[in-house]
Amino acid sequence: MYIARFILQTKTPLHCGGGSDPSLDQPVNRDSYGLWRIQGSSVAGILRSYIKDAEPELEDILFGHQNRNFSSLDQSASLVWCSDASLLDFDDDFAFKKIASGKDIGFGVGPFVRDHVNIDLEKGTATDGGKYDEEIVPPGVKFAIELKLDGWNEELNADKSDAFLKLCSAIKQGLITFGGKTVSGYGKVVCTYAEVKELNLKNKDDLETYLNLSYAPKFSDNEGHSVELLKVEDLTSKDDSLYTGKLILPLVSNGPILVGGTNTKDSEVDMVCLMTPILDEKKKDYIYKYTIPGSSLRGVIRHRVFDILKALNKDNEQNDELNSIFGSVSGKNGSAGHIKCSDIYLDVDKAQHVQHVAIDRFTGGAIDGALFDEAPVWESGLLLKTEIEFTALTALQTAVLMHALLDICTGDAPIGGGTNRGNGVVRIKDLDKGILTALQNVEAKVSHGKDHLNVKDQAQLNQWLDDLDGELIK
Repeated sequence: MYIARFILQTKTPLHCGGGSDPSLDQPVNRDSYGLWRIQGSSVAGILRSYIKDAEPELEDILFGHQNRNFSSLDQSASLVWCSDASLLDFDDDFAFKKIASGKDIGFGVGPFVRDHVNIDLEKGTATDGGKYDEEIVPPGVKFAIELKLDGWNEELNADKSDAFLKLCSAIKQGLITFGGKTVSGYGKVVCTYAEVKELNLKNKDDLETYLNLSYAPKFSDNEGHSVELLKVEDLTSKDDSLYTGKLILPLVSNGPILVGGTNTKDSEVDMVCLMTPILDEKKKDYIYKYTIPGSSLRGVIRHRVFDILKALNKDNEQNDELNSIFGSVSGKNGSAGHIKCSDIYLDVDKAQHVQHVAIDRFTGGAIDGALFDEAPVWESGLLLKTEIEFTALTALQTAVLMHALLDICTGDAPIGGGTNRGNGVVRIKDLDKGILTALQNVEAKVSHGKDHLNVKDQAQLNQWLDDLDGELIK
């Protein structure tokens, strides 16, 4: 038997749905004390999905399977046991234990809410009924989980043990995301504690250790035999014709940026920029950062890809390619997207208060009741570290994605609201030196089968861009 314990700290917002708050469209899951949690069934599903991609032949062996006829001759139970991910206080003790004993924990548990709106691709306006909100667990929050690998009455062979330890290594390295909405950058974690113990329950001492195992986020000293976790590689596409990669674009602002959302700091202003709470361990409190959410950036890219496909007269392929790249839902059927965009936290303390008034085109005077104000983040040259990941894209899909990103890099695809009045223009760092020179600032890890792109190699970068251009004119 193997027992693994982890402490995971959220790096980005987390949304594990299933809550029951009627005031929210999409509340998060909470326990009986009202504390955030990730259900064990969700953890098991996430781990199964990861092993399906990494070692598909071991999926059924580790996590069991059941045929549609429910025949006992062709089914097996899961060997992996997953606990709920329980919330921890600043001292790494279980929050529910403190609440149950009448104590308080060191921080509030919200709700923290984000607003969203679906934009029509053709009209560029909000879709009917497309406004909704969702609750998030903020970055900086810690959870503890425990996993077990139990062979039931059978010995664990090397394949099963190795696959489980690969899972544990992937968790330790932060390669696995938790919860939903991961395409919007949610669910990324940093592992602050990881330890795996091996116990042979046929051995008297190990059995006694197991029966008296400490109930805590961490193991006590001398509990079981520690197992070393080796580094594993992140997943790459197994299809040589597909592209997988991660890009970090050093964009800089060129004027005001306004992505609407929850903001208590500038609450007296009509239009405010989203702020994200981040739990700070040192300050023992939440700090708030102006934010460009991953969902907003992803929306900009999606609209730009739509426009590019339309300009190329690929009307017959437009919806299929969009749905393949960004995912789709139709009734009970759906598919996950292949692009993930993370939140961008802006390193600025305050927004700029700006007054506006709508003018009557006939009289030239102010329209009655049309005075309004907004508080965009306005600091020229503000660095926006923009992280984008993509997996298993075809050459055509990669080509239109890169062109959409180039449009953002050159300031032709603004981000956020109020773009018709100059908001949201961003450009890649050093664009004034030429786009190819500016692209040298991009951190990139792109694989095409066994080939890997080096953007620092000018000749290789030029050849890659030429190849992608060729895909657009086929």
